[in-house]
Amino acid sequence: MRVQFFKLEKPVLVAGRQTWQPIRDVWLKLSPVRGRLRVRLGVQTLNATHKARLRYCADLEPGMRFRKGSQILMIHQVDNQDQRFKWQSCFCEEHPVVSPEQKEENP
Repeated sequence: MRVQFFKLEKPVLVAGRQTWQPIRDVWLKLSPVRGRLRVRLGVQTLNATHKARLRYCADLEPGMRFRKGSQILMIHQVDNQDQRFKWQSCFCEEHPVVSPEQKEENP
């Protein structure tokens, strides 16, 4: 699957929305995680719904996201497979795209 990956441009809201900056297009193999994998980071618990495997990208880090059309995958964990800097695995959580019209309909 060919997707774009993004980083959060600014931690501030622009017109009530977060601003994301596209970095580049990447190819990845996306597979669903059976059930929901819970990754504990200190006190916070995250639910991973998908695992993505892609070529190594030095600038890929948790907090970024992948996007293809209306599918958004927030990256929670990045692993360098075998420590060879060739492949990476990312545990991601899928988030639906919500338009401003949908927010008004569903308070």
